[in-house]
Amino acid sequence: MLGILNLLFGSFTRKLEGLISVSMLTVVQQLIAKSRKALLIVISSFVFAALLAAGVIIMVLEASAQYDTRGVIYFSALLTSASILSAISLAVLTFILWPRSKPIIPAAAFQSQPSARPNSPLEDTLAMLLNEVVKYVKDKNKPEPEPETDKPSDASFKSSQNGYNPDTRN
Repeated sequence: MLGILNLLFGSFTRKLEGLISVSMLTVVQQLIAKSRKALLIVISSFVFAALLAAGVIIMVLEASAQYDTRGVIYFSALLTSASILSAISLAVLTFILWPRSKPIIPAAAFQSQPSARPNSPLEDTLAMLLNEVVKYVKDKNKPEPEPETDKPSDASFKSSQNGYNPDTRN
């Protein structure tokens, strides 16, 4: 599981390499490293919640199909498998989300060392990231200046460019 997360984080940081500077890239990598455990908890919660939902849906469908055909519900292989899937998923979700006396992620991991600055490191990191992205977008979308040419500004030249000359009449 951690290998998959490392692959995802690695591709995420590789996509940002062209957008941000090297110093900003190291800050983003440090932020990802500190939030890895929280992200792992969130992703695993979503996965086991999906498995729980799938198990319950399979149980309901199989039980209703048995009741429609035979009028009785019995534990077939599919109904038993769905029940086990639901029970295991519920147990893992309970383990992940149950409040503990000792937190999985210590609060000290998210607290910074006391500094003279009033802003938190996360705010500074996000501000630097946004500034880098805005600067990159502005540089990328900046229109190229058109070369100036010496064109007369009188009305006869402009009208001759459009195919109409007021001096010639038909």
